[in-house]
Amino acid sequence: MLTGQRRDEIGDLQWNEIDFSKRLISLPASRTKNKRAHDIPLSKTALAILKRQHHRAGRDLVFGEGDTGFQGWSKARAALDDRAKINAPW
Repeated sequence: MLTGQRRDEIGDLQWNEIDFSKRLISLPASRTKNKRAHDIPLSKTALAILKRQHHRAGRDLVFGEGDTGFQGWSKARAALDDRAKINAPW
């Protein structure tokens, strides 16, 4: 929600796609739906979240486990709804 990007574009985010000094994510054409490179400016909040992520040795992906990016969207959404006490669909 903080970047306005498709969930898998951020869920599969790689460290080399982030430029912390420019506060920018640069997605290559190979990772976008329209097959065009895309630069995403980062808000202070999005940048702070990325800076808190641990860069694990030998792993290019920022989020997720194993060889894949983040995949637990349904469980994460349910946990967010529960914590925010959201009972209506959104």
